[in-house]
Amino acid sequence: MKHDPQPSVSIVIPTRDRCADLQHTLETVIAQDYPQGCCEVIVVDDGSKDDTPAVVERLESAARGSGKLLRRLSSGGRGTNAAVNLGVESSAAEVIVTMGDDTGTPPGWLKRLIAGLIRSQADAVSGPLRIPTPGPLLGKHRQEIAAVVTEVTGPGYFEDGQMIPVAGNMAVWRRVFERGLFDETLVPPVEEVDWALRAAVRTEFVEDAWVWHCKGPESFARKWVLKKVWRQGIVTGSWVRNYLRWPFSKRLLLAGRSLRTSFRALLHAGLNRCWGGMVVALGELSHALALVGLLHREGAAPHKVAR
Repeated sequence: MKHDPQPSVSIVIPTRDRCADLQHTLETVIAQDYPQGCCEVIVVDDGSKDDTPAVVERLESAARGSGKLLRRLSSGGRGTNAAVNLGVESSAAEVIVTMGDDTGTPPGWLKRLIAGLIRSQADAVSGPLRIPTPGPLLGKHRQEIAAVVTEVTGPGYFEDGQMIPVAGNMAVWRRVFERGLFDETLVPPVEEVDWALRAAVRTEFVEDAWVWHCKGPESFARKWVLKKVWRQGIVTGSWVRNYLRWPFSKRLLLAGRSLRTSFRALLHAGLNRCWGGMVVALGELSHALALVGLLHREGAAPHKVAR
């Protein structure tokens, strides 16, 4: 029986000052079963001051032994989006896979992800990111803070129904990046939706191509989560206002919807003594205020996203 050859793959991993997490990520990626000489791993070091270079150097021989090339680039501290873009630009592979430096990949993950990309005939595919911590993460309902800590159990969609890829576990045909790279002025959680809209990326979700998102307990600390969700609400609201440039009437409708959600979540938090409800309420409130221009995310030059 004739088997179709597997496409060449570059796995791009941006990192900064998380050498222990990176070592675990690289060990699981190197162990992936993929045809000899068809896979390289590109670690893009965004200005690390720790032992990141030494970690990559130590694992180079293990990578060669599994038929993979492991190399490190430096993006000079310009941020995660710039690091991913540098990895994309330095690759000649047919498929780009992007993932975080705090990821654990189970056996067969890479083959399932690539098979999903080929089978779907989409521009890109994403798979789930599972946090190994059992039970509620904060409060009483795990899903209330899932988006804040990037636990992805299913596909996400934008307002118009377009599926949004998740860069922490994503495979993209390299040619798609010719339509646009990630905007280096943006910060989470809007960079993926911005790229998907600008490059008109058609995405599918591959349920069985999951990875572990290995976050420590400090990521679920109440103060940290509340600060992060407030900031994310401002970022998303400011992006809609400055980048999509939707009319005020449309933004006002969205703000009203967010305020209603915030009120319901606050009521839930009070009645059930649930900090997860408080997280939802705070994020929806800052999002609503940013949508109408009462809060701002500074430091990014606006551009118009083509629709």
